[in-house]
Amino acid sequence: MMVSRRMTLRLAVLGTAAVLATRPVVAAARIRLGVLKFGTVSWELDTLRRHKFDAANGIDLEIIDFAGEDATNVAMLAGAIDMIVSDWLWVSRQRSEGGDLTLTPYSTSVGAIMVKEDSPIRTVADLEDKKIGVAGGPLDKSWLLIQALSRRDLGVDLSAASDIVFGAPPLISEKAIQGELDAVLNFWHFCARLEANGFRRLIGVNDAAKSLGALGPVSTLGYVFHDQWANENPDAVRGFV
Repeated sequence: MMVSRRMTLRLAVLGTAAVLATRPVVAAARIRLGVLKFGTVSWELDTLRRHKFDAANGIDLEIIDFAGEDATNVAMLAGAIDMIVSDWLWVSRQRSEGGDLTLTPYSTSVGAIMVKEDSPIRTVADLEDKKIGVAGGPLDKSWLLIQALSRRDLGVDLSAASDIVFGAPPLISEKAIQGELDAVLNFWHFCARLEANGFRRLIGVNDAAKSLGALGPVSTLGYVFHDQWANENPDAVRGFV
């Protein structure tokens, strides 16, 4: 029996459909990602999910919100989540102590020390004996860099010479606006809001990094995960990055 070209193509399509129907569906690689609810990374992840970039790259994101940076770090070390956004200083410290954390760069946008426009504080030296609000905890990368600059150039330990108040970025900003703090070290998007409320930048964290030897903007922030998890989930890591 003669088989027409059209019939041949139809049989080929039906055969392909049958193969696809019986082929097992590969599940998307699951990633439990811990983030600060008020951090800029939330904007990026929202964009990623709205445009389905996660599905397009074979990953299934479970986003878990945290109220503080220290909480995300603890959850990461405890194995409760697979990935967080943190800074290279913290990762370097963990690796120096035998940890297997790895960082892939995320952002060069960092914060600054902000003071009111009419504040008598004009230099880092003027921060001595002042009440300073710091977003995050004592090991926050921005706070460490500012302290390092103060120690090198002024011989002053700001953590000992000033009254330091740690807190969540929104709270620190609000306290500054209310006049309860002399200066605040906050994330860059909160600094922008403070500028709109009559504050000025005393020194940016990138300026401090350059003063300490960086040749340009430093990607201090990155997505952080354990080497062991990455080795066990290579498709998840490649898909996310």
